[in-house]
Amino acid sequence: MRRIVYYALLSTLIGVWGCRKDVETFHPYGSSIAEIGQLLGQVPDQSTLTLFNFPAGLSADTVLSTSSGVRVHLTDVDHLFVDANGNPVAISTCGAFRVEVEEAFLKGDILGRGLQTTTTSQALLESGGILRVQAFCSGQPLLLANDRTLKVQITTAQDDLQPDMKVFNAVFNTDQSFGGWEDSGQEVYWAGWPTQQGQKVGYELIIKQLNWVNCARAINEQSSSFCVSLPVAYDGENTEVFVAFKNQRTIIPLEYDETSGTFCMDQAPIGHLIKVVSVSKAGNRYWLGSSDTEIGTNATLPLNPEETSASAILSFLKGL
Repeated sequence: MRRIVYYALLSTLIGVWGCRKDVETFHPYGSSIAEIGQLLGQVPDQSTLTLFNFPAGLSADTVLSTSSGVRVHLTDVDHLFVDANGNPVAISTCGAFRVEVEEAFLKGDILGRGLQTTTTSQALLESGGILRVQAFCSGQPLLLANDRTLKVQITTAQDDLQPDMKVFNAVFNTDQSFGGWEDSGQEVYWAGWPTQQGQKVGYELIIKQLNWVNCARAINEQSSSFCVSLPVAYDGENTEVFVAFKNQRTIIPLEYDETSGTFCMDQAPIGHLIKVVSVSKAGNRYWLGSSDTEIGTNATLPLNPEETSASAILSFLKGL
């Protein structure tokens, strides 16, 4: 009789186990990195792009101001630009002249535009603000003349001004992907200027080329390797992992190491508070991981992503 009871109990357990929901819910469906990139590209808000249109061209010096406090000084305007072939363009004669100022001041915006704060040699940077200035004459893109520069000012709180900032130019690979920042050698200055809202202070940049520029300084501190481990099936084909520094504009992607199955950075400055973020996609489903920590010596942080929606991921990244 006792044996019959044992058999009945074992059969019940087997039935329960067979009906148990599988705890492993992430199953890769091939590479989804491009789709994750498309999602991240939706993070920057439309307000970070400001358009200045002059339907009849522009003949006088002017200062263009965005709502965030960026000021672009256009001086000696008819001798400022050339076309793609190097021919001078007098913008007073343009049928329509347009300037676009695009900003990446929030860490989510930097991430969304793929402008991680590292140099071409993978040195880390602290950014005081990233922006792009573009100019067009009758729809055709313009370049700065070789002997001309633009003065750009970025409004910054007095207490947030940092010394030793320089102008870094964006470098792009042959496929037009972002390759890192290159030191232009041009120093950044602290400046003050009057506005209708009162006296403002901030960084003053002298830029020698259009496109993306970064007001930044190198982070030269004692460093160590830092890695993030995720559960099995999360890898470099379906997951992006980023580190966002808590108290400064520094955000970088981690590299996937196939040997260890971890996402790592070799030169992580010790003692900095960071937020680690992972974004994964499989099929039509998304996973988000997040953890706050401090960079230590040869640390490996375990991270367990949770399934969520694309809209929830966008909301989270906008708040970095």
